[in-house]
Amino acid sequence: IIYIGEETFLFKKIKVAEKEVLFSIDIVVQAGIDFKDGVLLIPGEKGEITVTLPPAKILMIDADEPSIQLYFVRENRRNPISLLEYYDEIDRSKEQIRQDALDRGILYRAEENARRLLKNFLQLTGFHTVNFTRTVHTAPEPETEP
Repeated sequence: IIYIGEETFLFKKIKVAEKEVLFSIDIVVQAGIDFKDGVLLIPGEKGEITVTLPPAKILMIDADEPSIQLYFVRENRRNPISLLEYYDEIDRSKEQIRQDALDRGILYRAEENARRLLKNFLQLTGFHTVNFTRTVHTAPEPETEP
């Protein structure tokens, strides 16, 4: 649910315009493992394989514009709420939604889903034991000037 409210005053005392809107919109957060970041498969002995995966990340945050439901609208004819204001407010809310998804464990679930999918696939191809490790990203070393 998103709220937009704005009041305009003349000489800081006389309210000349007011606009408010309260609406909801469906927002989809998609997380997963981007295989382009590198997956390493190391076959072992006796049907064993070790899979090194990159960490999961949020791949997309997308608002479904047709799902907008207005609950309350108050606007001045001289200063209506534009679609651009809706979209700007939706974009501003995406960071909060992203953080909420992270707090709820979306990356953990994405990694678990990827492991389960790969384990099932690799077991179908004949591997009995599938071990997983995670790529550790290190920060690049700063360049030093001679």
